[in-house]
Amino acid sequence: MAFIDQIGVGARVVLEPVRGAGVILRLVQRIIGAGLVIAAAMLWVAPGAIWDWDIVLMKLALTGAAGFCGMSFLNAARIPQGGVEIEVDVACRVVRVIRWDARGSKSTRNCGFDALGRAELAHGIVGLWDQDGVHLADVSVREADVRRLLVPALQNAGKL
Repeated sequence: MAFIDQIGVGARVVLEPVRGAGVILRLVQRIIGAGLVIAAAMLWVAPGAIWDWDIVLMKLALTGAAGFCGMSFLNAARIPQGGVEIEVDVACRVVRVIRWDARGSKSTRNCGFDALGRAELAHGIVGLWDQDGVHLADVSVREADVRRLLVPALQNAGKL
């Protein structure tokens, strides 16, 4: 969702970055992790199980391994902490990428439109790179107000 703050003739647009890439991976990790944890528990409730000491030892080892792997998958499937906020100030012709890490410390990177290396528009997503070729952000411009402000500003700067 975009927040647009009108400032005279320009605007400051706060955008959410595109985060679609890891969603499917995290879903698959959750399914595998839950399956392993359930399988570890089901080893002990199987009907007609043999309770010889060597079988119990193998069940114990399999339960520990499957439980550990399942919990590792579930832990890896968590949404990453920290965040990214992208501000595009059309009036000042500046892109700000604000990142927070897991501890809450903030780092800001300012890049003027003239210092952008390139911008690419594909399927309603604008990719921004600096002059060194470092990827700054992918932002969605599917909302009409954002598209109306951002795309012409990048075109006027000769970056899109």
